[in-house]
Amino acid sequence: MKQHPEGVGVYCRGQDPRPGVMRAAKVRWVALMVETAHGAVTPLSTLVRHARLARQGGAEQVWLWALHGPAAANEGKQAAARLTRHLAALSADGVILDIEASHKGKPLACRELVNAILDGLTERTGLGVTSYPLAAAHPTMPWAEMRAGWGSPQCYATAGSDARSHRAVEEWRAWHGGVGYAKPRVVIPSLACYETTS
Repeated sequence: MKQHPEGVGVYCRGQDPRPGVMRAAKVRWVALMVETAHGAVTPLSTLVRHARLARQGGAEQVWLWALHGPAAANEGKQAAARLTRHLAALSADGVILDIEASHKGKPLACRELVNAILDGLTERTGLGVTSYPLAAAHPTMPWAEMRAGWGSPQCYATAGSDARSHRAVEEWRAWHGGVGYAKPRVVIPSLACYETTS
């Protein structure tokens, strides 16, 4: 099993993502939101249905996407337990950790979260990390502790500037590979796509 997605993918969120999931199923991978920064958790039965619809539509991979809230004691272990259960129930390909503001200035909590997730993965599941695009703009983020799996800078924040998006990808390649790696790890930028209705 691939340890990272390949080709174009879509992040799906919301209480009724059926239209988005069906469109996402036309691409090669889909990420389903498991929990939000405010603590809302998508019911497992809903995730199972969405994963099935995505695969029926042709998605080759299904990933779990988790945006964690305030870093707290034992958060890493609790999050890992939830995600491990969901991975098994969905036969998902891996986990994408969305690490943002709540972990600024909290490297130990971030490392606990990443290590707990890694401990819960198997040889058949991968790990990705997504966050702000430019490290220089967020100096208190625990960038070193987030170095795991493949990386995904959120380049929609650099929309309108190809140069800034390119810089974001290069920054992530530089730090995400880590000391001692022969080459940078995989970096897959995230871009924005908004649905419109008439």
